[in-house]
Amino acid sequence: SFVSVASIVCLYPKIMARLPKLKNRFALFVVASFVVSLSASIGVTPLVAYYFGIVSIVSLLANVVVVMFMPPIIAGGFLYLLMSYCLPMFAQWIACSLEGVIYGLLWTNILFKQIPFAYFFVEPFRVYILFVYYGVLLIVLNINRIRFRRMRD
Repeated sequence: SFVSVASIVCLYPKIMARLPKLKNRFALFVVASFVVSLSASIGVTPLVAYYFGIVSIVSLLANVVVVMFMPPIIAGGFLYLLMSYCLPMFAQWIACSLEGVIYGLLWTNILFKQIPFAYFFVEPFRVYILFVYYGVLLIVLNINRIRFRRMRD
């Protein structure tokens, strides 16, 4: 959605700039994945709560784990498409491998969903609350750009 992409674009660089620089590439990947998930969640959670009446607590951690499945699924999908035209027999092997990775992704999703208190329901609220939330978020994101003037006596 537009809001999730906008919140990632706005929040990710600001959050990453405040974190210590990591030299370990795997640690950086995990932290960056978490920050992307956090950024998207900050932007989308109020909309999900408004439209669906649910807030997920474990979504940040679940998204980091789920992101680990995406590179092999995407790369395997492209490889499958290529092989299906060139070598259809190998394409079947790739499809079977992808099926296992996708089942692993779905199984992981089911595990996170079954964690006690993984999500909770919220009462319906008025739409102006969304405007207040996003207004405050915009102010917080731009607080260093706002110039305050002293009142003269």
